Amino acid sequence: GVLWLSEGEAARAANQLSSVKPPKKLEAFHGWYLGEAQAYSGQRALALKTLTKAKPGAPPSLSRRIDLRIAELQLDLGQAAKARPVLEQAAAETPTAEALLSRAYARFATGARVEAQKDLRTILIRFPTHPHAAEAMRLLSFDGTPAFTFEEQLMRAQALIAQGAPSEALSQLDGTIVPEGKDQQGGLARIALLRGQALLAKGQEADAFAQLELAMNTGRPAAAAEAMMTKARRLMRAQDHEKARALMLALDAKYPDNGNSDDAAYLGSWVSLADGKYAQAVADFDQFELRHQSSKKRDEAKW
Repeated sequence: GVLWLSEGEAARAANQLSSVKPPKKLEAFHGWYLGEAQAYSGQRALALKTLTKAKPGAPPSLSRRIDLRIAELQLDLGQAAKARPVLEQAAAETPTAEALLSRAYARFATGARVEAQKDLRTILIRFPTHPHAAEAMRLLSFDGTPAFTFEEQLMRAQALIAQGAPSEALSQLDGTIVPEGKDQQGGLARIALLRGQALLAKGQEADAFAQLELAMNTGRPAAAAEAMMTKARRLMRAQDHEKARALMLALDAKYPDNGNSDDAAYLGSWVSLADGKYAQAVADFDQFELRHQSSKKRDEAKW
């Protein structure tokens, strides 16, 4: 029965599992798989009964899965008020795209429209390439195209890059994005940084380096340091170790309080070792130890 279910033969799995007595001490697991098979084969009301019956004997890990599945079935069956408490907790504990969409459905169905819209916006900002993003956009479009703030547009572009959609990220960044607040230059630096990262992901190195240089020259430490590290890592992968080393050590010297400085100083020292420039590596690692005495990499650097 479990194998039929894993093959997508839900109806066949439901028939198989309902035709046999549950193995001793596996009653809860038998009920879980039977309930899943019934749910996937369209027998949602019956699945709800099966899972409700299976829950009392389930171990904690399975019990939580049963609770969530029961809530999803209740939502499908129009029992949103019953489902919402479990779906609220599930999305709070593990805010995946699936959990957020289920919670949004429950919130819409129980009149919490504003809260539901927040969940849909979160999906579009944090999980823009997930299949549920299209559904989130569809639901939000009933109220007009969602307008993202400047920060949300940057977060969405960053997520698109991280999730392997650099072209979509560039579309986001090259559209109507306008820096907000007093620090316009800082906003432009962050846009240039993300553009550079997106262009690198597309393999357009010359254009990417031009954007990273813009971010590096704005005088905004956070964006500049990140841009330097992004360029240095690309140079390192291209085996241009001397330029990578120089850029990383410059980052450490210019922005010692930035979160990238520790990695930059370590990697800048390591490339000397990798290239067999041992005297230079010793000097670099000595400097690393002096400048980064609380670093988690200190023991490795000494080694």
